[in-house]
Amino acid sequence: MNQSLLKSFAPDARKRFRTAMEQRAALLGLSSDKEPVAAQKSGNKIYIGGKAFPAQWEEQRKKLAVRIAKQGWNAVMEEAAYTWFNRFAALRYMEVHGYTPQGVRVLTPAPQGTQPEILERAASINLPGLKKEEILELKLDGQRHEEL
Repeated sequence: MNQSLLKSFAPDARKRFRTAMEQRAALLGLSSDKEPVAAQKSGNKIYIGGKAFPAQWEEQRKKLAVRIAKQGWNAVMEEAAYTWFNRFAALRYMEVHGYTPQGVRVLTPAPQGTQPEILERAASINLPGLKKEEILELKLDGQRHEEL
């Protein structure tokens, strides 16, 4: 195995994850240099900077803001990047070795597939915490793959 590729890939991937974490936090109105943007709740949505998000995100956003205030922006973003890198590496390892729940690929398509297998088979997968009605609605919409 060529370890030099891995040695250059891992730090670069972590940096890209950190950038993605910072962009996601910014989308939620959080940044390193400003106070959090106020969120307005209306029905089952919260609005942050003019964008709508599910209302249940409000509590998670508050917890993230508290962590940033306590630990600092850099520490939280580094931890998030490191955590997500490890999670995706573990998922990929599980896929390669057939350890994923119900044998479904999460990151890669099935042979001759075009999208991750879990998206293709979303309607027929039974995983704890998934609501079948929501899954079917997202699947049938065809444009909400990120939510799905």
